[in-house]
Amino acid sequence: LCRRHGISVASALRDNLVGLDLGSMHAELAGGTPAEGLPTTPLASAWARHTVGLGDPLEDADVAADEDPADGLPVSLCAVIRRYRQSHFKIKVAAGANDPVARLARTVEVIVRETGGEFTATLDGNETFADIAALRAFWTEARRAPSLAALWPRLMFLEQPIARSHALADEVGTALADWPDRPPLLIDESGAEPADTERALALGYAGVSHKNCKGVLHGVANACLLAHRRRHQPDRAWLMSGEDLSNIGPIALPQDLAVQAALGNASVERNSHHYFAGLSGWPEATRRYAQEVFPDLYTTSERGWPTLAITNGRLAMGTCNAQAFGSGTSPVMPDDREPWFGI
Repeated sequence: LCRRHGISVASALRDNLVGLDLGSMHAELAGGTPAEGLPTTPLASAWARHTVGLGDPLEDADVAADEDPADGLPVSLCAVIRRYRQSHFKIKVAAGANDPVARLARTVEVIVRETGGEFTATLDGNETFADIAALRAFWTEARRAPSLAALWPRLMFLEQPIARSHALADEVGTALADWPDRPPLLIDESGAEPADTERALALGYAGVSHKNCKGVLHGVANACLLAHRRRHQPDRAWLMSGEDLSNIGPIALPQDLAVQAALGNASVERNSHHYFAGLSGWPEATRRYAQEVFPDLYTTSERGWPTLAITNGRLAMGTCNAQAFGSGTSPVMPDDREPWFGI
């Protein structure tokens, strides 16, 4: 649709070229338009929020010899921060893990040391807490730890702590109402349908994530709902987070970033270029395509293949926004007619 009309996805969404009836997804938006809930212009860049997994090495000394891919990309958390000067982090926490508060404290210690204390963080419970009582017990212990004092003023939210099977149950709302000083909680895996977002907000959650795999129009409707709530209920935090760790180019990644930019999500979880070693696994034509079409998003690694260009912790999204929908206009490279998607 965007290619047919020669416009960006941000324009197609904001001007409602797609014909989205917001009221059919969220009743309180009846009669409204996407332009009322989306930024006037897409974001030109976003913070790359680096995910720190429960088993990820924090220091270079933590990297086992047989776990180092030796591909020229940083492996440990401290090496990642030094390479990209990142300041936004998504830290995994888990109920039942071996001393989760100690692991969190060690992670924060590395982040504070390497960033000079200038950072922003989110936590991800990954559905591991049995209920709000278990989450509250963890939170209480963590808040009492002196080693975590630097985290709390810089924490944006805690994502999906409860398993999706009962994250939206009535008892969750009761427990949240009894916990007024709770951190902002977001749903991620639980947000499959528009009604899920409404249900979560009614229970006391602060918001929802966006990732393209959950649906672009679904994300637009959620963003408009949250914007509507900010205007009419400004006493509460209404949050949308940019997520999706394992997202590789040269199609899915620029498309996702273009939508995140259109929605106004300024901090986006992103470090899968490490898991795939950039675009090293693609044919040469694909690599050329990525670097020619997205010169601000990709850079050449020391091994010669494209990888994300993260500068001072940020991703440039100018070329993503300029394309019809985050990707080039031709599926075939003009010089050798080799399909750039490698099939």
